[in-house]
Amino acid sequence: MMGRYYSLKEIQNAILSKPAMIGLLSGLFFGIASVFYRASSLSISGGVLIQAAYTLAVAIIIQTTLTAIYIIYREPGQIFKILRYWKTATLVGLFGMLASASWFTAMTIENAAHVRALGQLEIIFAYITTLYFFREKVLKSEIIGCLLIILGIFVLLIYR
Repeated sequence: MMGRYYSLKEIQNAILSKPAMIGLLSGLFFGIASVFYRASSLSISGGVLIQAAYTLAVAIIIQTTLTAIYIIYREPGQIFKILRYWKTATLVGLFGMLASASWFTAMTIENAAHVRALGQLEIIFAYITTLYFFREKVLKSEIIGCLLIILGIFVLLIYR
């Protein structure tokens, strides 16, 4: 069966759609935040681990405060439901904190763009995990996407 060909107008509409714009803006702001996190870490005196830990602590406090304010304002009853599952949330938060500590340490040591580019491997790991645990079907476009990510990482490492 032949694949469907999309017109230039359909591609343009897809790229300019609200979900695509939200995704692109999220990526833009995450990239900007990564550069600011690195700059923040480098502005602190001390060793790499102290710099990364302090920056991470401040970032987590800001994010937690803003998220709590948003939840209380938008969905007042949800905060109690969240607090009811504090044991599970603590475990999830611990693993999230360890992952973030690794990111912040890497971005303190190396250029944020290089760290984020290499970090795209997490997409491949998530994909493999999803295939293994959920037995999802593999689409040709997904395989091509994973191969392009790997190619991009190799190009980055070779021409850095």
